Amino acid sequence: MDARELVIQGIYLASSVLFILGLKSLSHPDKARLGMQQAALGMVLAIIGTLFHHEIVRFDFIALALILVIVIGYPLGMFVPMTAMPQRIAISHMFGALAATSRSAGGALYTLYTHTDQLAQLIRDPGLIPDAIEECLRIASNGYFTFARIATRDTEVGGTAIRKGMIVRPSPLAANYDPTVFPDPLRFDIHRKPKRIASFAVGPHHCVGNILGRTTITIAIRALLARFPNARLADPDFVPVYGGSVGELRLQSLPMRMQ
Repeated sequence: MDARELVIQGIYLASSVLFILGLKSLSHPDKARLGMQQAALGMVLAIIGTLFHHEIVRFDFIALALILVIVIGYPLGMFVPMTAMPQRIAISHMFGALAATSRSAGGALYTLYTHTDQLAQLIRDPGLIPDAIEECLRIASNGYFTFARIATRDTEVGGTAIRKGMIVRPSPLAANYDPTVFPDPLRFDIHRKPKRIASFAVGPHHCVGNILGRTTITIAIRALLARFPNARLADPDFVPVYGGSVGELRLQSLPMRMQ
């Protein structure tokens, strides 16, 4: 792991710790203000970490960015109205991250253990794991969520006729399979290093818990591969069965054989 990756992982870890501390403080009325300050700092750190991770801004600005965390993040918590709403929002973000994380982890494990040649590379070189997780999130995300839209005119998409007034349910996650951005998008490649994937949404809908989710999955898979390097699917012909709400891909089970 080079210095750049080490600093980014440190930012992610600090962000998660601050956000968790903020949630804990919010459960005590006398510490609610402190909780908002901690959560605000954590959120600003998460944004900065994401910008650096996806190379949206130059890494040279790290010192300036960390100063901005103190200048912007801390006062931000001072001006948030203290009602019950912030607690509910913060807790909903936490459970949202945990739910998406468990689904994404299942997809990542199934993908890795059905590509044993690339799995072996990760066992030999754990430094490849963060990029592998990004590729897992791209190709085997936690669901294919859709948002109903109404066609305003007759058109055709991918050979399918769409008439005016029809309800169309496109999935934003289709962007993860855009061949103009990800060549041969159905091929799993831990060396792809995908950028700006839509697995945790994008823009104003970007999941505030994405850093926590990514970090959790990375730590879990790193520990699993280190502790059980010879683990494999119990059934080489295993066929996954998914459940969950509409649009979710929640793996029901993944029988493994540990050695």
